[in-house]
Amino acid sequence: MTEFKGFPKELTGFLSELEKNNTVAWFSDHKDDYDTFVKHPSEEFVSAMGKELQKIIEALISEGYGMGTKYYKKNPKDFSPSTGFEKEYLLYGGLSTYMEFPIPDILFSPGITDFTRDHFEKINPLHRWIVKYL
Repeated sequence: MTEFKGFPKELTGFLSELEKNNTVAWFSDHKDDYDTFVKHPSEEFVSAMGKELQKIIEALISEGYGMGTKYYKKNPKDFSPSTGFEKEYLLYGGLSTYMEFPIPDILFSPGITDFTRDHFEKINPLHRWIVKYL
């Protein structure tokens, strides 16, 4: 997989033509354009985004957080993730995190606000990534 350099300018022209000619025959005739202007750049984009997200998720998992629930059984057809991480997280229906633990004694004291704030701070990198990119 090559480094993501942005989407090619031809992308918008291809999509405009596809909107006007949304038929199997037209698409078959323009499959190479689809691969060049849409598919390959999209895979590079997902790979580039995934590297940053992977660091965030690995840090959260090392802190004991879980990462959502798998929603899909297999990856999208014709998509070849470049890493096991990308392949794994494409199976999820979204980005979420959680932590399971016994009810802490601090729940029954004013300290619960600091306890909660600390957890929000730990998951904040994931929140910032979502707000920035999605």
